[in-house]
Order: sequence, then C-alpha cells, then structure tokens
Amino acid sequence: SVLEGMAEYYSTELSQKIRRGLDINASKCMYTGGGVALGFRVDETKHFQIDEATAPIVREIFEMYANGSTITEINSMMNSRRIVTSTGSEFNKNSLKTLLKNKRYIGIYTYKGTETPNGIPRIIDDELFFRVQEMLEKNKKAPARARAKEEYLLTTKLFCGKCKEMMTGYCGTSMTKAKHYYYICNNRKKKLCN
Repeated sequence: SVLEGMAEYYSTELSQKIRRGLDINASKCMYTGGGVALGFRVDETKHFQIDEATAPIVREIFEMYANGSTITEINSMMNSRRIVTSTGSEFNKNSLKTLLKNKRYIGIYTYKGTETPNGIPRIIDDELFFRVQEMLEKNKKAPARARAKEEYLLTTKLFCGKCKEMMTGYCGTSMTKAKHYYYICNNRKKKLCN
C-alpha cells in the first residue's frame, strides 16, 4: 500500500513536471512534440526552421488554390508527382484542407489555443493566406459537385453579378417533361436575390 502510494505520487509529480516543461517550451515558441507541418523542420535547439526542400511545395499549393485550382486537382497533381504529406502519406482532401488552414504558415505559433504571432518563421504572406481562407469559406458553401448527376464545370467559379454570391448548377423539368440545366444564385434560392 505504501509502495503503491509512492508510485502514484511519483507518477503525478512526473506528469506535472512534463506539463510544466511543455509550457516553458511553448512560451519560447519551441517544439513541444507531435507532427511537424510540411515546410518546416525542427533544429537541434527545438526551434522551428523553414525546410528549404518542402517549403516551395507549400507555396505552390497555396498559389494553385488562390489561382482557382480545386482541391481535387491539387491532390491529383501532388500524388502524380509522388509528393507526400508531413506524415509520409499521399495527399487527400482532408490533409490538403488542413494544410491550407494552418496558421503556422504565416508565422503564428499555437499551443493550447494560445496564438503567438511571429513565433516561427513564415512561409506564406498574409495576403495570400487570407485570400485562400476566403476562397475556402466560399467553396464550403457551394454544394458538392460530386453529388450532382450532371457535371457543372463552373460551380465554385461562377458568381452572381448582382449580389456576388456563388452560383451553382441546377436542373429543372418543364411542363413538357424536358430537363433544363442552368446555374442559379444561391441567394435566389433563399429569396434574397432576384
């Protein structure tokens, strides 16, 4: 019973020391364990540095998305070139979205919900990063093109001239039972635009 109590005390004390050590490292914007984002490496002093071999890939992905490439197109291109994620696996939609939303690329160090600006070297400039965030938010609202039976090539690229909301492919049947395919403003469906 005494030995069990001592073991429990030792275990609790050790976990407190580890947490304290991680908090101290985080206050200095040092690596605290876990995965290292693509484009970065950890040096011998446990600080983040730009990985010159993979940082250009990160810039290319951001620029491709900002210039209108879809996540599927970027995935296909990265996988065809045998470029892998920071964990060594193939790119997929989730890993690419995680990469595009990662604030570390604009120099923000995050630990337990606390953000430290300029805590690590930046790979992407603010203008490009926030333009990509805006596009991700807009594209999230668009219905998935994959669910449509017909292919609407301009979905995520076509916007209403009046309210600037995204337009999506739509199919309707006339009284003569003929099918008509066209684009409609998302706000029109909500009766917010004519």
